[in-house]
Amino acid sequence: MSPASTTIERLSLDAIVTLPPKPELSIGHHVEAWCTEFLRQPDGPDAGEPWRFTEEQRSFVYRLYAVDHRGRFLWNRAVLRRAKGWGKSPFMAAVALAELCGPTRCDGFDANGEPVARPVPLPWVQIAGVSEKQTNNTMSMVLAMIGESPAVDEYGIDPGLTRVFVRGGGKLEPITASAPTAEGARPTFVVMDETHLWTRSNHGHKLAEVIRRNLGKSRDGAARSVETTNAHESGEDSVAERSFEAWQKQQSGWKGQTILYDSREAPEGSAALLHGGDDADIFRVLEATYGDSTWVDLERIRDELYDPDTPPAEGRRFYLNQITAADDAWVDPVAVDNSAAEIVESPSDVWVGFADFSKSDDSTGYVRCRLSDGALVTVGVWQKPPGERGKAWVVPRDEVDRGIRADLNDHKVVAFFGDPSHAKLEDGTGYWDPILDGIHRDFHSQFKLWAVRQGDRRHSVLWDMSSQGRLAQFTEAAEEFAAALERGEIVHDGHPALRQHLKNARRSPNKHGVGISKEHRGSKRKIDLAVCAVGARMLRRLVLNSDETTSGKRPGRVRAYQR
Repeated sequence: MSPASTTIERLSLDAIVTLPPKPELSIGHHVEAWCTEFLRQPDGPDAGEPWRFTEEQRSFVYRLYAVDHRGRFLWNRAVLRRAKGWGKSPFMAAVALAELCGPTRCDGFDANGEPVARPVPLPWVQIAGVSEKQTNNTMSMVLAMIGESPAVDEYGIDPGLTRVFVRGGGKLEPITASAPTAEGARPTFVVMDETHLWTRSNHGHKLAEVIRRNLGKSRDGAARSVETTNAHESGEDSVAERSFEAWQKQQSGWKGQTILYDSREAPEGSAALLHGGDDADIFRVLEATYGDSTWVDLERIRDELYDPDTPPAEGRRFYLNQITAADDAWVDPVAVDNSAAEIVESPSDVWVGFADFSKSDDSTGYVRCRLSDGALVTVGVWQKPPGERGKAWVVPRDEVDRGIRADLNDHKVVAFFGDPSHAKLEDGTGYWDPILDGIHRDFHSQFKLWAVRQGDRRHSVLWDMSSQGRLAQFTEAAEEFAAALERGEIVHDGHPALRQHLKNARRSPNKHGVGISKEHRGSKRKIDLAVCAVGARMLRRLVLNSDETTSGKRPGRVRAYQR
């Protein structure tokens, strides 16, 4: 039964759509007109009829080909994330053919100030995947679209099984991660197909890096790529996940706005329907997720979701287009993103702070937590730069010291704990001992709760997680943090590194409960700001529940600050 003929009532729900506002100028309508004139529907009941974009596709094309008042594209690369079956392959085949033959470059402006379009002089279009099988989907659509098309004669198209050539030397070809000729090519447009499958182990990272370097060499700056992807699995470190993280940084104020990210996912709360809910609910959710892709049989998709052999996480990723966590993920990545908000600070706010210190490989970070509401603010993160710059890098202690001291001077921080690394200096002393001791000497009178309160080693700052009892204390705090995040009780500033470190953290069961750790000891996916966030929330609870200060008096001044 087709979606249109189902007897189940469908009400409109709001999908979660990620798309920038409609730009003022675009040559997208020229691209659409060319596709309608020269391309043919590749399959289905309308096979052989003129190609037609849906409204969603038209919206993406308009933005993809948006230009500024100089005629330069607004976006250097794009990501199209949609549920399985939405139609990414035929859509990208149409765009790829337009890049091969159609008017896809701005050629100035007419008398009314509207952009005029022209073809690429010597087009070189690539369909990229980590395997030949992966590129076959889009290539088969390419060949079907031009099978009975007038474009064959108009542009002198010579279609082959593995390449399509046009008069004048232009070509469209598939490339894979194993292609030795990928480096050094000068493509004008690349479709990066199913990048949720591109990982380090199958050389997907390398292929993406090569493609972006090749595109960057274009003389006019107009060579670009479009990634197609289903929702990625958080923590798998796929190219799709990396692009998502890069876009998030862009949204958080990263310099430049170069990534167009278009996603349509199921409404909030939809995942609960997989554990219970009637057909009407499921159909409304699927209709919202699949939008105007009317060719999708939603009843079949419902059956796939309910199939006992479909793990719920995979059902959410492929059919609801929702990013899901790895099986051992500590927290839900969606909850991490949903808890981000603008934190408005006031001079009267009272804070506690927690820092996690490292020497070289791991990051050093500092997060503050407001006593009144538990809001988290990322003060600083110092981490190893990529590539050659990171080989001999060590955390700049003086810079970290200055940053922490400036923050302690500028805010009412009534407790500050720091977990030092066990790295040593040449004389055998701890790498961070001079910094932590200096902060203790200069700020201890400001702190109402000390890290070590008894014995000869009293210290206001030094909180070593390896010390007796610390792991149990931190594990309890990690469990409380995860539960509070799931309940929607945690708010953080949305700092890109904090978001990523929270998502990178893995469940780490121990004799005290479930703590957090990296995915493995040598992992480059850091979690240090997650440690800081848990530590800061832990310290807030300790201060609010404390009956003593370092002087033995009740902390009336802390409570006065809160009022």
